[in-house]
Amino acid sequence: IDQDMKVEHKQVKKERLTKQGAKTTKYRYSYLITLESFKKDSVTVTIQDRIPVSRVKEIKIDDVDLEPKPDEEGEDGILTWKLALPPKGTQEITIEYTIEYPGG
Repeated sequence: IDQDMKVEHKQVKKERLTKQGAKTTKYRYSYLITLESFKKDSVTVTIQDRIPVSRVKEIKIDDVDLEPKPDEEGEDGILTWKLALPPKGTQEITIEYTIEYPGG
């Protein structure tokens, strides 16, 4: 643990996009990762997170929006960013995606 770095991961929004009783249920998720450096020098940080990956054809993950784009995207949904933070700098990463699955 580096006391001169702070990382916060929070769900910003979970929005239902379909009405109750529809054939499918669809949700849009939004997450925000905030990195803050308290260091006196620039630092490069590697951050990993994951988006869902469905192995079932009835469950779909769509409309994936990542800002900034990750340096690596694994088939297992693991995302990797290598970010250069300036002295006492901050960086934000937004992750958004839609999950659709059969209703009921």
